[in-house]
Amino acid sequence: MNNQVEKLARQGDILFLRIEALPTGLKKAGDNIIAHGEVTGHSHRVVEDAGVAVLEDSNGEKYVTATQDWEVVHDEHGPIKFAKGIYKARRQREYEPEGIRQVAD
Repeated sequence: MNNQVEKLARQGDILFLRIEALPTGLKKAGDNIIAHGEVTGHSHRVVEDAGVAVLEDSNGEKYVTATQDWEVVHDEHGPIKFAKGIYKARRQREYEPEGIRQVAD
């Protein structure tokens, strides 16, 4: 049985969705962090490896491109192993009367 995610997975407030191609205009992220926790200080982070890159767009949306299998970890959630490919990391949002905002982790 394959224990790797190949299409879609959630870790806390982050949804990882496999996509077919990267959008244009991405730049390499400054680190391997997908999202910092505002409350706990913990982070969703990609385990660094030579075949894996974390990219971001001008709005701060994160993408992971991997030529090999990879893993994302968090101090309060179990690790998730992904099959090689391209993934978008989308932060969960919630509605408040003032408008839509990102969920605080």
